[in-house]
Amino acid sequence: MKAELELTTSFRSSFTGKMVRVVRQIRARSRVLELERSAGDSVFLVTPTAEHGSKQIVVSLTTYGPRLYDVHLVLESIAQQTMKPNRVILWLDEAEYQERDVPIVLQHQMERGLEVRFCHNLRSYKKLIPTLKICPDATIITIDDDILYPKDMLEQLVTESQRFPNTVIAHRARRIGFNEARLAPYREWEYVSSEERPSSLTLPIGIGGVLYPPGIFHHDVFVESKFMSLASNADDIWFKAMSLLCGVKCKKTNDARTFYSRFFEIPGSQLNALHHTNLLGQENDVQIASVFGRYQLYDLLWYEAQSESASIDCHVNRK
Repeated sequence: MKAELELTTSFRSSFTGKMVRVVRQIRARSRVLELERSAGDSVFLVTPTAEHGSKQIVVSLTTYGPRLYDVHLVLESIAQQTMKPNRVILWLDEAEYQERDVPIVLQHQMERGLEVRFCHNLRSYKKLIPTLKICPDATIITIDDDILYPKDMLEQLVTESQRFPNTVIAHRARRIGFNEARLAPYREWEYVSSEERPSSLTLPIGIGGVLYPPGIFHHDVFVESKFMSLASNADDIWFKAMSLLCGVKCKKTNDARTFYSRFFEIPGSQLNALHHTNLLGQENDVQIASVFGRYQLYDLLWYEAQSESASIDCHVNRK
C-alpha cells in the first residue's frame, strides 16, 4: 500500500511538472509571436537622457552564433518596457561579425535607438565590461540574449535601486550557503524568492536582468587576464566578488512571483546554454573556489552569514 501511494505521488508530481513545462512553452511561443509582430513598429527602444535626470540608464547585452538571429526578440521586449533606458548596447565579437553581418531586423532596431558595437571576444563578459569602460558614470542593466522580459522588468529594478542606492539589484538571485563553516556546493545555494533588504550573501544571476550602479566595482574588474583565468565561464561570480571587495551588497527584487511565470526562454535557445554547462558540470564550484580563494572572501562571507543569522535570531526572540 505504501509503495503504491509513493508511486501515485511520484506520477502526479511528474505529470504536474510536465504540464507546467508545456504551459510555459505555449506562453513563450505566444510571446514570441507578439514580439515578432511588434518588430516592425516604430516604437523607440530608448528615451531622451532628460527623462532620467542627470543619470543615464544603459541596457547592455551580448550574443553569439545563431542567437544573433533571435536576439531582436529580446530587444523588442525591452522596447515594450514601462520605463525605457537611455541607451541599449548590443556587443558582438569583432572576430565573428562585421557590420555587414548584422541582420536586417537589427538594422531596423538600430534606426529605433539600438547601438550595435564590436569588441574582442570576452565571452559572456562582453555584456558588461565594454559598457563599463565607455559608460563609467551610468547605471548599467545587463540582460541575457535568450530571455523575453516582462514589461515592468526595468522599472522594478530602477525603483528598487532608488530605495537602495549603491546596491546591485537583480530579478533572479541565489543565497550563498554554508555547511557549518564551509561553503556549500553551488547547487545547494537556494534561490531567493523575495528580499526585504540587501545582503552580502545574495548572488545576482544574470538571466533575470541585473542593475549595477556606477562606481561599485574593485579596479580588478577590468583585468582580463584574471577573470578569464579564474572564472572564464562564471561572470556572475566575478562581478559578485568585485562588488563585494568594495563592500557593496546585493538584493533580489521584492517580488515573490514565480520567475518563469513572467520571464520566458526563447524556445530552443537553451540547448548549449552556459548555465547548464556550469550547473550540470559543477564548473561553478571550481570557479567560485578560484575567485573567492584568490581574493580571500571566504572569511568575509562566513562572518556575514553569522551576523545575519544572529540578527534573525534576535528579531525572532523580540517577538
